[in-house]
Amino acid sequence: MGIQYILGAHGYLCLYRPSRIRHLPNKPGSTTWQATLGEVNPSTLIIGDHWPGTLIPIVIIANMPQLMFSFLYFAFNNLLTAMNIAAEWSGYAVNRKGLRVSGSPSFSQRSDYFLSLPYRYAIPLMVVSALLHRLISQGLFIVGIDAYSPNMQRQQDNDILTCGYSPVAIVSSIAVGSFMFFCVVGLSFRLFESGMPVVGSCSFTISAACHPAFDPNREGNEEINQGMECENEDEDMAVLPVQWGSVPVVESVGHCSFTSGDVEEPNGERKYL
Repeated sequence: MGIQYILGAHGYLCLYRPSRIRHLPNKPGSTTWQATLGEVNPSTLIIGDHWPGTLIPIVIIANMPQLMFSFLYFAFNNLLTAMNIAAEWSGYAVNRKGLRVSGSPSFSQRSDYFLSLPYRYAIPLMVVSALLHRLISQGLFIVGIDAYSPNMQRQQDNDILTCGYSPVAIVSSIAVGSFMFFCVVGLSFRLFESGMPVVGSCSFTISAACHPAFDPNREGNEEINQGMECENEDEDMAVLPVQWGSVPVVESVGHCSFTSGDVEEPNGERKYL
């Protein structure tokens, strides 16, 4: 059976013996590790008896790494968002500042982050993510080879549709992915600014920390009635700069809360509610 010309998906013209893909010659002087990203190289084409030869399965296989990384990206974003929320929450025990709201901010209030993260985290994450998506796309890709006879007649029966891979792109993807992982691990070693209890995004716990007029030393109906009367004393707290700390309480049991008034640093030898 005669040698045929092959035109790869990337415009690479080569020779091919039908049904003998391993005889497909390399470009002169090229090796597997010298090939550029996404280059069709005979030694990196995936061929086998059980390998699918139709378009849909090959498209799914070629895009599986992209899907896996997309899930990992959302996990990274969620983890960084949770870490940033905890860090910002802890900062209220050190610095007085306005609340961050999802709606239109008023007075001292601040708007939420456009990308759910501060730009110093969001922009590098997006840049590295785009780079990694590019490397993954060049690490495993679809290859379509059109077969021609020596007189350049089309022979569709000898066409090849498969996946090719690039070792350089795969190693580069692993290196960039490892860099992202170690960056997150490094950020996890950063300490909070204060010893303020971490509550995450639990609205019940956040609400419990927003009652500066509450006095844990009151009992029964007197506590409820006086508490309701005093709650309006700081009703504008939501639009003013606030800080978390120990609010003035006469009795032995102290109380920590957000307030626009004066606060003190909690004493480790005192009980607080």
